[in-house]
Amino acid sequence: MSAHVATVNVGSREPNPAKKVGLTGILKRPVDVATLRAPGPKRGGRGSGLVDDFIGDVRNHGGDDQAVYAFAREELDSWEARLGVELTDGSFGENLTTLGLDVARARGYAEIVDLLS
Repeated sequence: MSAHVATVNVGSREPNPAKKVGLTGILKRPVDVATLRAPGPKRGGRGSGLVDDFIGDVRNHGGDDQAVYAFAREELDSWEARLGVELTDGSFGENLTTLGLDVARARGYAEIVDLLS
């Protein structure tokens, strides 16, 4: 099996009583079609590198350096076994759920694209 992106995931604006921010987009869900964009600067930019992906905590997330988050399906599977619960793609707030790709090695979008090539 070759390395690939299994799903592209976006989050909707939802209440978050656990943080002062009050809103979250952490619960990502797979989408059939997504548009990638440059989000701009952390302050005053559009937040996510994916159109229709909501980021509530813009102080700590988003901007050109944190625009798209990739997480390996193999890691989700490992956490499923540890926690004893089903974790769907996007469960850890990732925009890209990958298969067969060492995302820990990648330091940005360009490196993920290189690893998939």
